[in-house]
Amino acid sequence: MSILRNGAGLMPETPTVREDGDMVVIRLPRGDADDLRVGLAPCPCKATKSTATSDIRARLSKALGRLSFMARTRREWKETRR
Repeated sequence: MSILRNGAGLMPETPTVREDGDMVVIRLPRGDADDLRVGLAPCPCKATKSTATSDIRARLSKALGRLSFMARTRREWKETRR
């Protein structure tokens, strides 16, 4: 869990959602991104599911995976530059 320092001491950083034109921006602590990705995994049950919902879940999970990969790549690149 990410920690944000404020005037009253330490408090956990919380996710936020806002509109940016026609887009919705979801902000959450980087440490929560992998947990969200796991939560977005396809449901193994046999119940009927919406194709549109499954598509949104897959796209969001893929975007979080790319973000995680880019962060790891940047971190590794910085380590080789030392």
